[in-house]
Amino acid sequence: MWVDASVNSSKENLQAQKTLIKIHNEFKTFESVDECENAIQQLSKTSRAIIVISGGFGRELLPRIHDLPQVLTIYIFCMDQAKHLEWAKQFNKIKAIIVDLHKLISTIQFDHELRINVTKPIQINIPDPNSKSENKILDTFQYSSKYLVIAGELQYTEKTMRDIATEIVNRFKSDPNRDFNVLISETVQPIMYLLKREQNLVDFSNPFKRLLSKEKDIPCVSQRFLIDTIMMNSDRFLCRRLTSLLSKRNSVPMIQPPLDSTNNEYRSISNIIHVWDYHRPVLLSFGIGQCKGKTSLMNTLFDSNFEQSMKDRYFSATIDVDFGYHFVERRPINIADTHGEISSEILAQISMLFNGFLIHVNSAYLCSNQSNVIKYLQLLSPESYVLLLIRDVDDENDEKIQSTVETICSVCSHCQSHYLPNVVDKTTDENREKIDEVREKIFRDTVQLQCLDEKSIQEYLKRLLNNTQKEIIEQDIAFINSIRSILIDGKEENYLLYTLFTKLCKKRLEVAKIDPYDKDFQDEKLYKLNLELFNADSEFKEKQRMGSHAYGAGFELFFNLLQKQESRLTKLHLLSMELRKEADKKKTGQKDLPFYNQLSLEIHWRNAIIGSTSLSNAELEILVNTYRDYIAEGNPFEIVDGDNFEMQGNFLTKVFELFPNKKFFVISINGPQNSGKSTLLNFLFGTLFEARDGRCTKGIYGTLINVQSKTNKNQLIPLDYDYILVIDTEGLLSIQKHDEQYDKRLILFCLAVSHLVIVNVEIEINEAVRKFFVLCTQALKYLGETRVTQPTVHFILNKRPNPDEEYCKTLLECVRTTLKDNKLDNEINLQPDNFHVLSTAFNRNPFKILNGKCAAFSTDITFVTNVQKLCKFLIDTSSDIIRQTGDGFCIPTSWIAFANRILRTIKKHPDLTHFQDVFERDQYNKIRDDIRRDFDQYLSPTVARYLMDKEKQNSTDNIKDSFKIEYERILKTLEDRLREHCGQCQASENIQERSSQFMQVQLISIFRSWEVSARMASRRYKIDQIVNDIENKLRTKAISVTHKNYLMDKQSATEMFDEELKDIFVQIKDKFKSEMVWKQSIDMVSHLCDVLDKDVLPTGNNILVYLPFLKTLDDGSLDQSISMDDCLSKIRAKFISESSNLDPLTSHLINMSSLISRNEIKQPHKFLNNDELSRIYFVIYPDGKETRESVRKGARQLYSQLFNDNWMTIVQISKCFEVLLADIKEILTSTNNDEPWTEITLVQKILGTVNKVIQDFNNELNIFNFCLSKQFRSTLYICTVISTALYYYNRQKTHFLHVIRCASENKSKLIKRFLPWVVLIENDDENVATNRINELSQVLCQLFQPQIKEIIEKHVNNEMTKTLNRCSIIKELDDEVYHATDDWLKRYVLYPIKLIIKRFNEKWTKVKAEVDEKLNMIVNLVSMRLRDIFELIKTVNTISQELGAHSLSFVDSLFKLKDEQRTDHANDKQFCMSKLFYLYLVGEDIPSEISTRNGSIYTVDSKWRTIIDHFPKPSAKIKQVFCLLQNAFEMSTISYLGFFLDKILSRQNETELIVSNQLTSFIRNTYLIIEEQLSNRMRGCQARCPCCKRICDVDHHLNITSPIGQEENRHCCKFGHQIRGMGGIRYEITDEASTSWCEIIKDNDPITIDNNIRQTWKNFKSANADWDFGDGLRVREKLETSYAYIWEKIGKQLCDHFGNGMKFVKQNTPSPVNHFIFVLDHSGSMNERSNILTRLITLTATANNSNETNISPWEHLRRAVKGFIDIRIKQVSLNDEITMILFASRSERIYNRERVTDIDFNRINTPMNICGSGTNFSAAFQMVIKTLEEVNNDSERNKMQQTIIFMTDGEPQGYPTTELQQLRDYKTDTTTNQNNKALINNFWTMALGNFNKKVIEKINQTIQGKLVNIEQAEDLVEAYAQIAEIFDDRDDRGHGGFRPGAGRKRKQSAVSIQVMSKKRRERAAHRQTMYRYRAGLT
Repeated sequence: MWVDASVNSSKENLQAQKTLIKIHNEFKTFESVDECENAIQQLSKTSRAIIVISGGFGRELLPRIHDLPQVLTIYIFCMDQAKHLEWAKQFNKIKAIIVDLHKLISTIQFDHELRINVTKPIQINIPDPNSKSENKILDTFQYSSKYLVIAGELQYTEKTMRDIATEIVNRFKSDPNRDFNVLISETVQPIMYLLKREQNLVDFSNPFKRLLSKEKDIPCVSQRFLIDTIMMNSDRFLCRRLTSLLSKRNSVPMIQPPLDSTNNEYRSISNIIHVWDYHRPVLLSFGIGQCKGKTSLMNTLFDSNFEQSMKDRYFSATIDVDFGYHFVERRPINIADTHGEISSEILAQISMLFNGFLIHVNSAYLCSNQSNVIKYLQLLSPESYVLLLIRDVDDENDEKIQSTVETICSVCSHCQSHYLPNVVDKTTDENREKIDEVREKIFRDTVQLQCLDEKSIQEYLKRLLNNTQKEIIEQDIAFINSIRSILIDGKEENYLLYTLFTKLCKKRLEVAKIDPYDKDFQDEKLYKLNLELFNADSEFKEKQRMGSHAYGAGFELFFNLLQKQESRLTKLHLLSMELRKEADKKKTGQKDLPFYNQLSLEIHWRNAIIGSTSLSNAELEILVNTYRDYIAEGNPFEIVDGDNFEMQGNFLTKVFELFPNKKFFVISINGPQNSGKSTLLNFLFGTLFEARDGRCTKGIYGTLINVQSKTNKNQLIPLDYDYILVIDTEGLLSIQKHDEQYDKRLILFCLAVSHLVIVNVEIEINEAVRKFFVLCTQALKYLGETRVTQPTVHFILNKRPNPDEEYCKTLLECVRTTLKDNKLDNEINLQPDNFHVLSTAFNRNPFKILNGKCAAFSTDITFVTNVQKLCKFLIDTSSDIIRQTGDGFCIPTSWIAFANRILRTIKKHPDLTHFQDVFERDQYNKIRDDIRRDFDQYLSPTVARYLMDKEKQNSTDNIKDSFKIEYERILKTLEDRLREHCGQCQASENIQERSSQFMQVQLISIFRSWEVSARMASRRYKIDQIVNDIENKLRTKAISVTHKNYLMDKQSATEMFDEELKDIFVQIKDKFKSEMVWKQSIDMVSHLCDVLDKDVLPTGNNILVYLPFLKTLDDGSLDQSISMDDCLSKIRAKFISESSNLDPLTSHLINMSSLISRNEIKQPHKFLNNDELSRIYFVIYPDGKETRESVRKGARQLYSQLFNDNWMTIVQISKCFEVLLADIKEILTSTNNDEPWTEITLVQKILGTVNKVIQDFNNELNIFNFCLSKQFRSTLYICTVISTALYYYNRQKTHFLHVIRCASENKSKLIKRFLPWVVLIENDDENVATNRINELSQVLCQLFQPQIKEIIEKHVNNEMTKTLNRCSIIKELDDEVYHATDDWLKRYVLYPIKLIIKRFNEKWTKVKAEVDEKLNMIVNLVSMRLRDIFELIKTVNTISQELGAHSLSFVDSLFKLKDEQRTDHANDKQFCMSKLFYLYLVGEDIPSEISTRNGSIYTVDSKWRTIIDHFPKPSAKIKQVFCLLQNAFEMSTISYLGFFLDKILSRQNETELIVSNQLTSFIRNTYLIIEEQLSNRMRGCQARCPCCKRICDVDHHLNITSPIGQEENRHCCKFGHQIRGMGGIRYEITDEASTSWCEIIKDNDPITIDNNIRQTWKNFKSANADWDFGDGLRVREKLETSYAYIWEKIGKQLCDHFGNGMKFVKQNTPSPVNHFIFVLDHSGSMNERSNILTRLITLTATANNSNETNISPWEHLRRAVKGFIDIRIKQVSLNDEITMILFASRSERIYNRERVTDIDFNRINTPMNICGSGTNFSAAFQMVIKTLEEVNNDSERNKMQQTIIFMTDGEPQGYPTTELQQLRDYKTDTTTNQNNKALINNFWTMALGNFNKKVIEKINQTIQGKLVNIEQAEDLVEAYAQIAEIFDDRDDRGHGGFRPGAGRKRKQSAVSIQVMSKKRRERAAHRQTMYRYRAGLT
């Protein structure tokens, strides 16, 4: 019964009624208290009513009806819980006070299900074996596993089992009907509660039986009876599950009595077959004749839990079995106990099941019934163990007894006997000794017993079953057998998709485990792994695309199990049990076991989930619904896969979408392995987590606890959530994993995603756990992802024998102190009392057996009690925790999404969990800075150039080997330096290792890039050698000609030269293979990307598929170079074309707002078509000379759908590639090829560029809840790599062409060299002398150039570490700020680069002067060397003249052919003279013979030895020079020595000048190259901070392992961000310069930048992820900057400079607070679906959405207000305050000055009756006046700007003259205080419809407000949205920016609303006219 004045009027109430009717088919509504009371009075006494009543009605009605027996439960549904709490406490039938309609419905539904399952009268079957009539089994409901999960949870937190038993019995006794059925049904819940916790049922059954023991006229109640009742009324699977739980701590019924006395057929319990212990022998205890104390003796002997017999059929020939599963160290035998006397028939049937028998017989009975005893013994197998326990023997030597025993034993030879006295009193020493003696005998005798095989036992058990039971068992067996080969004993070929998935995950883990700072990170191993990962990913996705038929039989068969809804969960449970049984057999804890050898239900679910992408919608629905049902049943579900550390986020999101309008409270638990985590959760919440020794949880699991019926500590107020999501994690410090990183990831994940984290430790908080926890709290600080704010943490000290709470408190305080010392105490909520001490859950009771240990577990009652208290405490504090952390993480789908993001972040950033102590992070950062300084010193450009020059002649393999040797040499040096740094910091071993890894990966990266550069240089060098090869080939040709003993004439020689040179050029051109060069270029880019990239860029193999396209860019000919512009254009066209077939978007829900704001659409976009956006989202209304633009109807709400429908015209794919390739072209054209770091820095810049394009593109898409798809991003990367490969290809070809061109230009020189070799030239001494002197000059310069270069570079490198670097110059400039002139300060702020370059130039000039002093010495040394050479030649010339060597016949006479018969060849003697003179110059011995090229041998006359003996000896340095001219002398001739020497001496002055000029030119060029390089470094990164416009001051080249703008190579103002006003940023309205700076802006502060979009600082940082603003994974020390001083000094001048009207201020004016007062009409007409207004509307055109045509104006208004608030939040107007007043005949203020972010729109769903049904404007305005008075009395009133938005659709009951006058005074006056502003800044009147125009216009005119006429209710959303945008106060608050023209737009906005309404009125009138016209035609 629902009684409420508006129960039948509002849409929400009517919709709720439909739901409630489904829950209760007898459903009634009442609009008055009297109607309801009369209806209740008319109910019969046995009827029960559930009442939903409003707060006001409840206070009136409940005193009159509460005590009526017909009233069962009452729910108060109201607006204000606190208001009704006190009076409601008087009435115990009030279940809850609820304000949320969804919560009301879910609570009623849950309570109804609970009531049905628990106490539904006379609906359960109760067996009555004593009944004399036949018991009929009723067709009733059956308990299911879902009931098991909720049974008793959160209801017994303050009760003992005795209390519960007492309550149940008392209710029964006080019930006049004394319904036994109800009594027994109420026991189901506590019994299941105990069974879930594996407790002994006697805790409940014993007090329950005692309380009923004196009751008459009711059947006997026993534990066996209660268990039988539950089993009879449970479904098949629950029976099996309960039997399993029962066996853990209790005996299991095997034989139960008949259902009634009409048949004697005892019942066998079929489920015992599933719990039977097939590996241990079982003894059956039974008695022959009357034998008391049998059961108690068995309990004493075996520590069993058999129930004591009672006078009832349940204890007549029935059997229970104790399997001893409660023994932690297992008892070697199991025991079955028979109640009462067993018949010989039953014994014969069951005897084969048992390995032995304990037969109790009274001594007196034995003697008198010997034959009967023998009869029983003969029924037993001769192989079985039989012990006859002869009881109550007074004298063991009694001859009669002994004679009887002998007789029996002679007949039954296998029987043994043992005498026992009366041992009823088991406490006496004598009896204890006798019992121990029996126990010892039994265990000694049975040690050799052998069990039957499992199959045989099962067959015997089946024989005991009836046909129905057998059929069920056979069905289960048949089912298992049908799936066994695939789903249980599966093979790899059955899981084709999952095999690929595990392979993919394995590769992911391998890549992830390669530490980014590990030495393996950049080597070939990672490259290979990334390639394998790509291939594995491609193979997996290809298999996914093939469809489910290709996934393997395992997928198909498992999915088929889920087809039938009624049986799928049962089949899943059967499969799960069988899999667990097989797992126990296989002991799958082994490491590295393939998945198909350890199949589990989790693996089958994973297989189904990863294959779900190919399923149809209908098939996917089946899978999702099944998983939802599986979870809802209470089964643990996998959140993070423990095998692969993966989360199936998309699928889980679909599953949790099936929990609509629900909220979660997330509790997670961490703790060491075997600390009792799972056991604790099972006791706390009744979860079903597996609990055992060793690893029982693998990964992260969750389970849902339904708390919908639970109230918080205020008793009547329900919890703020519907479910507890309990998260259980894998144990820390596990033996199996032994992975600290993994452990810390688990803790960090839980801290980030949980409202409450339990840290469960055994006995005390050990050092490992403390360290892990503190480190993960620190990592939480640097997570950089949205996470739960300040999760609450509780430590539980479990299994503690001594509570000693004071000591435990000191343990927790140690943790808190560590957190506080490291400034981490604000990251989590860890209060001093957040610890709990628990004893062990189970007591270990030692049990004596022969030759071994044995111990039983029993539940510790203290543990149970304390856990119940703890549960209550956690629940009571949960609502407060949610309020503190915010409920944003309570929505199931949102929680899955953000948990998935958290997991990805943790996996991506191993640094988060690497450190082993909190101080290590700072140590690590300091040492890394030291390492970078060492790199500057030992890895300078000089070293790079040296290595490249050294290796340029080598092959690729040789270069690799050489670099490896050099790497190891430098590594050793750097390792020595690192040890020094670590020693100075006293670094921990972990940091030493980590720093070493960091150093090595950086070093490997540097050497990898150098190696690539060396390979490039080697290729260029080999091309350069082509010129030398030409000369060598010509020389070879000449030798071959002259070897034939003839010389050529000049013409023939010239022709030969031309022909030879042509052939040589053809051969050279053939060496340029276009395809090979493309491949080399791609390979080079791939290697460089390998240095930088971790997981995004494609490998070289992916690029090679584009080789055919690349070959079209160049035909490979060497006639001309390629055009980079043309080729880049073709690449752009190629990828634009390819992308046309791609969907570039994927959904990315980050914008949760229901509406989009106008500014978000109108902002200028780079990659989106602004015109198309305007066309789709806006409509133009002409208005005279002007036009007005308005948001199209419905566009705000459907913005994501509209964008998705029109993305092909909105998204400018071509623009994306244009921007990307334009940026790449700019980088390529500005690259300096001579820089040794060119290759790596080039790729750094290019990858940084593509990442920036993607980031910018995503920022534009995110507004519409989209981002770029992975496929499209991959296409952008491929385009980037191909463009870079083009650059390298072009560079190589250009160089090749340059060499060929140079060779062609050198043709004249070549022919001059060639002709003397083959043509007889009489005297060429002058040319030869000229050539030798030129070559001498060149060689001499080349000899000294390396030395000169080394001096320059060494000095420059030394200065670079001191003064010639950007950082030192910036620091130097910073130090000069306080002494500088205003003009200098302006340049410092506005043109910092110019100032830096100027200072650099000054320093460079000084450095050059210092270097020149050293170089002058080298230049002088060269001059001296040259003069020495000429002095030597001069002396030789003089002596040779004196000794006759100048004679014209000297050369001819000096040489004679050794063989006189041979012909003397022309020029041979001249060649010999040249060679002979060379030998002198290099100091070699004078030979007696000289061989010529053609094989002739000439003897040297002795006079040459005489002559050279007079020559001076050349110095070693002169010899060094001439050694380099060997080829030149050997290929030249000297005809006349004197003429040759004279010509050389004549060139002395000229040669000295040439050498001097060459050296000077070389020095100048070297200076220019270095200066250009340094100048570029000085200019540095040109990026400017998007917030403050300060230049980036990071040297990105120092970190070559990341692209620019990524990871640790992000842009940064590491010397501090400047005041924003220095960048020309001002507040628009006030024109004040912004005096904030980046470091002081907080995450939720608003910021506005150039694109006019206002966002939070947190979102701004996310949108500009390529910048490090001083937070994230690295902490920067606070910087004391000089910007405050500069601003004060020249701030005014800067304001004038920018010329934008910016005003100088030292501190910005405090931001005003907008206070919006909504006055909303909640009268009857607003709540009617078909009021007059809507009836008129429905006569016109249909609405866009048919579902929207019948909603009330109130619903439209509610959406409009929500949209208004959404837009304010999106505009980051987070300081707005909201007052919300609802009115009809009276007014209610449901919000009063609440923060805009705290508005809960469910409260707007206020029942209409709260305000009445009329329209009273006076009441509304009186509440407004009350609100304004409160503001007026506030000390902060002048900071408040009140805007009243009054909305109505009806005529008022009376005109509010008085109230309007007062409001007008508030708007125009400033009250008595002249310093106070007017209280009302704006007043908007929103008039809906045409029926109150005059009154509304009068009101608006009186108040001087702005009137908005609205024809249709659906236009309310747009009207309110436009008002929200009018108050776009971004420039008045927060950290705003300049936005031109906003004032003009603000004035026009109100007009646009009016125009919109006017046009709509015109259209409405036109539609009505057309309607009348059509009606007339009809």
